[in-house]
Amino acid sequence: MPGELEGRVAIVTGGGRGFGQDIARGLAVAGAAVTVTARTESQLAETVSIVEAVGGRCLAAPAEITDQAAVDRVVAETEAKFGPVDILISNAAITTPVGPLWEIDPDSWDRTLDVNLIGPMRIAHTVLKGMVRGGGGATLSSSAAAPAPSPDRMTAPTASRRRR
Repeated sequence: MPGELEGRVAIVTGGGRGFGQDIARGLAVAGAAVTVTARTESQLAETVSIVEAVGGRCLAAPAEITDQAAVDRVVAETEAKFGPVDILISNAAITTPVGPLWEIDPDSWDRTLDVNLIGPMRIAHTVLKGMVRGGGGATLSSSAAAPAPSPDRMTAPTASRRRR
């Protein structure tokens, strides 16, 4: 609903395209100021344009979600521009590697776990400190990109994002 989140501040990881871009737009329509973060600056610029086209305020903060210093910078820039963070949407994800475990490169597996599991923990850890001090907030971790598990195709995306 328009105006329902007026005065609220949100961060959306994986905000450069797909669900993240749609979520950022929806938050802006509802009145929230939004910071979008992803690795690709051109995608973030597109999201900023979409959010501004609906009358929203948006900050692009390119960052690698697995890098604690980058996460700290995103949160600090958001707070400096918009104020304390009220809403965190952890949407950044990698949906590969998929296949039999014996065919998957262990480094790819590690990278997926870092992005899908450790990255959301890093940003939640940083944002929640402010939320607790401020009396509350809301966090959501998306698992929409997780493939269905299969015994012969155990995947890092399934292991890191699948919720039952």
